[in-house]
Amino acid sequence: MPRLVIIDADEAERRRLAIALTSAGFEALEASASVEGLLRVLDSNPDLIILAEEMPPLRAADLLVILTRATNAPIIVIGRGGEPEETDALESGADAYLRRGFSFRLFSARVRALLRRHTGPDGGLASQILGNPVPLYLTATERRLLVCLSNHGGRPVPREEIRLQVWAAYVGADTVKHYLRRLRRKLQKEPCGLEVLCIRGVGYRLVPVAALGAMAAAASGVAGRPRRVEVA
Repeated sequence: MPRLVIIDADEAERRRLAIALTSAGFEALEASASVEGLLRVLDSNPDLIILAEEMPPLRAADLLVILTRATNAPIIVIGRGGEPEETDALESGADAYLRRGFSFRLFSARVRALLRRHTGPDGGLASQILGNPVPLYLTATERRLLVCLSNHGGRPVPREEIRLQVWAAYVGADTVKHYLRRLRRKLQKEPCGLEVLCIRGVGYRLVPVAALGAMAAAASGVAGRPRRVEVA
């Protein structure tokens, strides 16, 4: 039975979600404050976290930074914000953002979609394909991004396909670039021998670092040759 932690100061909304999730076959644990929620996550090792945007004294973005360092579980943020708040949440580590007033059918579908991606093949798949160790501290979204790229066997993956496979929902180009930047930096810090490349006008690909020299030599003097991701 998947275990979920709901962190929400709104007792009525928290109880509504907990009851609905329990009826749908989930184990739902509750927390009414940010610190209590963090402790609940550390104690229970949940499969997914539901975090309210309004969690004084911490901002959801601040709590997200702490949670993504403490767990690899996917995180859904619920709130009343618009696009700026949604972008802030996604760039701080959330895997999805839902505006209050959502139907439980939509909510349940998003929960199950994230659980499928999180409990499916993980970063170890990239190790099997490319024969390299994978960083263990990747967030759930970064791990899905790595798996998405590695599943294509070194072939370029269009940005739209990355968006659909990793988020299964609309996110802006800036969010995709933000996560590509984070993944690239983490791969570069680890002796894992992997690099993310951008093929101009085509997409992104994951290749062994050892192959870069040969690729650069082959592409020397050819327009449109592969280059490292530039997402600044």
